[in-house]
Amino acid sequence: IITNKIKHLDAIEIIGPEDAQQRGGICSILMGDLPAHDIAILLDEAANVMVRSGQHCVHSWFNARGHVNGSLRASAYTEEDANLFADTFTEAVEAFG
Repeated sequence: IITNKIKHLDAIEIIGPEDAQQRGGICSILMGDLPAHDIAILLDEAANVMVRSGQHCVHSWFNARGHVNGSLRASAYTEEDANLFADTFTEAVEAFG
């Protein structure tokens, strides 16, 4: 659900296989020039959506690829969680973009 609802956004890139089933229940998103930490805070305050942001203890991987802003990492337990994240995330990215 998450992948299908956010893959159209120009400002982001999903890390890992294109097929969401091969990534499991986690969606890690490269934020490009967008402030991952600020978007994480916005998701929390606007919709009580909790995500992780940063370089997730693999600084060397992010730095080697020039992704100094790190990524945003989301996981969902229910379809409702996935939809809430995807919809709120899309609004946030469009607002910052």
